[in-house]
Amino acid sequence: CSGCHSQIMFSKSCGSNKSSNDLDARQNDVETASPVGESVHFDVVHTTVAVRSSPSLNGEKIGGLCQGKRVFGAPYSFDGEPWLRIASKEFERLMICGQQDAWVLIHGASVGLGQLLRKLTAEEEAEIVRKERAAAAQAALEELEEQRRILVDARRNAVANDETADGADDPLEQENNLNFHFQVMNATVAVRSDHFTNAESVGGLSRGKIATGTIHIFDGNMWLRLASVECEKAMVFGHDCAWILIHGASLGMGQLLRLLTFEEESELQKT
Repeated sequence: CSGCHSQIMFSKSCGSNKSSNDLDARQNDVETASPVGESVHFDVVHTTVAVRSSPSLNGEKIGGLCQGKRVFGAPYSFDGEPWLRIASKEFERLMICGQQDAWVLIHGASVGLGQLLRKLTAEEEAEIVRKERAAAAQAALEELEEQRRILVDARRNAVANDETADGADDPLEQENNLNFHFQVMNATVAVRSDHFTNAESVGGLSRGKIATGTIHIFDGNMWLRLASVECEKAMVFGHDCAWILIHGASLGMGQLLRLLTFEEESELQKT
C-alpha cells in the first residue's frame, strides 16, 4: 500500500505502563471471547486495520496492517463481533512487541465499515501448506547433505591418517553407495516396502534404535534404504530391501531419523 514501508503502521512503546484496571479488563475480554474455528490465514482487504491488545474496540491499539497483508490466527467471537486472534508465531514478523495477545476485527459492521479481513479458501490454504512443507523439506535436505559431507570428510581423514592402511583404492570413492547410521528420533517410524509415503508398512522401529543403509532422494523426500541384512535386524522378512523416511517435512512432521556423527559411529563400530 502507498506509503506503507512496514507491515505495522503504528505501534506503542514496548515498555509503556498499564494500570491494573486496564490489564484486568483486557484479560476479562480475552477470557470471555469464544473460538469459532481453527487457525487459518486471512488477507487484509480494508485500507488499514488496527491491531489491538484485546478483542474489543476499547482495546489498546498496538499496531496496524496494510491492505493486502496476510496474517495467521484463530477466529473468535466477542460481544457479537468477529475477531481474529493473531498466532504468537506471527508476532516477530508483524513486529508486535511485548504483547501476550494481538487481535484484529474481521468485519467492521459495528463501526459502519464492511469486510476488513478475508478468510482464505480451502484451496488457497492448501497451497500455502504445500509451499511451506516444500520449503521445510528443502531446508532439511540441505542440512542433511551438509552433515553427510562433514561425515564423509571425517571418514576420509581417518583413512588418510591410518598407518595400517595398505594403500588400496579409496573405500569412499563411490559416495552414493556408502552406508550411514541413523538414530530413530520419533516415537516410532514406519519401515516401508518402497520409497513412497503411501507404500505398504512392513515393520517399524522405535525411538533410539539404530538403522543403517544408503541415502536416496525421491521427489524431494530423503529415504534410508535398508539392505537385506538390516531388514532382518528390523524384523522385516521376505524383502531384499526396505525404506524409512528420514525427515517428515513433506507430511507436516519433523525429523524422524538423525544421522550419527563420525564420533558416534566410531563408538558404534566398537560394540
